[in-house]
Amino acid sequence: MYVKFSAAKVQGALLILTTEDGKLLPLGAEVVPIGGIQSDQVALHGEVFLQEIELPGRVRATWTDHQCEADVPAVSGNEPLPRIGPIVCKSTK
Repeated sequence: MYVKFSAAKVQGALLILTTEDGKLLPLGAEVVPIGGIQSDQVALHGEVFLQEIELPGRVRATWTDHQCEADVPAVSGNEPLPRIGPIVCKSTK
C-alpha cells in the first residue's frame, strides 16, 4: 500500500546522517536544509537537530573538503520532534 504524505513544517527534527560508505557524518559538519538559511552542526553519532525543517525535504552537509546531500522523508504521525535516520548523504561534486 502506498501512503502519500503532504509536506509539513515541523518544530524541528533530529536527523542521523551517514556517508555513502556507512560512516557517520563527522562532528562539526554543517547541515542546512536546501532553500534554507539556518545551518546546524552535526553532534555525536552523526546526529543534527534542525529547526523548522519541511518534511519531506532535502539537506546539504559540508565539512573540510566534502559536500553531500540527503533526502529527508516525511514522517507518519503527529510527532512534533521526530527522529529520522539513518539517512545516506550522497556526495556532490
